[in-house]
Amino acid sequence: MRFILFALLVSGVAATCNKKKKITFNQFHHGQYVRNLGNGIHVSASSHTGYTAEGPRIFDTYKSHTRDWDLEAHVGDVLIIQERRYYSPDDNEYGGKMTFTFDKPTTILSMTFLDTQNAVKIDAGSKWLYGPRTWNRGVSTA
Repeated sequence: MRFILFALLVSGVAATCNKKKKITFNQFHHGQYVRNLGNGIHVSASSHTGYTAEGPRIFDTYKSHTRDWDLEAHVGDVLIIQERRYYSPDDNEYGGKMTFTFDKPTTILSMTFLDTQNAVKIDAGSKWLYGPRTWNRGVSTA
């Protein structure tokens, strides 16, 4: 199953074989690039203007005085699409696409978004869904 997300993802709740599992990114470190989230979940990123060769990057929203103050929302680790090849994490202001791939059939029950400047467009397999617009430090679950 393929799942495409045009935003920053804070967390998600997925159901696989009638088991609910919250997907977080707290097992990773601030600034780390990730492609394998474990448990058969993989992620990639793309953008016309960002640095995505190594995949999405982790941003710890509890950090202060970062290059990206508008992500300092105190909600834990999030996945971002890196803007440029900076030493520190910095989300791409023009957005991009994250693609999540699951090894097993999976149903997404909810997703939490941070700092989405535009409505989030989600390819949910056979139909498009639209998520929240949250602005700077804004957090919303859909």
